[in-house]
Amino acid sequence: MESSLSREVGPEAAARIESLIAAAEGKRFDPASLDWSVPLDDAAWYMAEEWLPLVGTPEYQRLPPEERRRLSRHEAAAMLGTGVWFENLLINALARHAYNLTVDDPLFRFLLLEVEEECRHSNMFGEFIRRSGTPPYRPSWWLRLQGKGYWLIGSRCVFYLSILGTEEILHGMTDATWKAEATHPALKAMMRLHTIEEQRHMAFAREYLRAVFPRLGLLGRWYARLFVPIVVYTVVQACVDPEVYRTLGIPGGFRAAWQNPRRRARVKKDLARFHAFCASIGMAPPATAPLWRILGLA
Repeated sequence: MESSLSREVGPEAAARIESLIAAAEGKRFDPASLDWSVPLDDAAWYMAEEWLPLVGTPEYQRLPPEERRRLSRHEAAAMLGTGVWFENLLINALARHAYNLTVDDPLFRFLLLEVEEECRHSNMFGEFIRRSGTPPYRPSWWLRLQGKGYWLIGSRCVFYLSILGTEEILHGMTDATWKAEATHPALKAMMRLHTIEEQRHMAFAREYLRAVFPRLGLLGRWYARLFVPIVVYTVVQACVDPEVYRTLGIPGGFRAAWQNPRRRARVKKDLARFHAFCASIGMAPPATAPLWRILGLA
């Protein structure tokens, strides 16, 4: 008998998703095994330096080396706080998808495995924030309010597209951070674990969207085309936290970071692969290009 996974995405995509399910069930990482014995002080970096939003500005050049490393610790805590917020949105979307499936459906198993992994990520991020000596940074009340709105009006394809866009923005930072020798060992292990598991989640989202998006009705496709850039822009906003610069007493730091041409160029570069994927499934007609440019995403 045909599974609901095959009915939803087609037999070919279902077979590829089945292989991802098998991989997910065979590879699990335990965040409790992370080594926290090395003090979280400012002798190490906590984010690859080139990924700090302020880097390349006069405000950054005026900071002595230890203050730059301190900034990286706070930026890492703020980024992980944003990660907890986004994982919460993602867990909600995955649970809503699983709600409509039967327990014998392979997709049901995969979605629960992904929820399990996202919960571990949030616990892992929270443990760093609690140990880091920084405030418990999180997105502003306005961004959190927008997140609640997305729960109410976001479609399934909007969420999976938004997941892809967000992960492309964060992937470069996490990859560079865990590969950098100067990174604190706890952050290095954390970012490596997160990168490996998120790659599998992104592969699933691409397979699902390749199969489902072209079959949406005209209204559903245009809803996603107009809504997804707004969700991705919300995440970009959350990645530059004004509280970091207020806490560290860096005058004009938030404005300099937000307007930093280097940071803006990196966002566009990070989204290049996402734009290519959107074009491949019919998600990016020319009429939507001005919206992405206005938001600084292309």
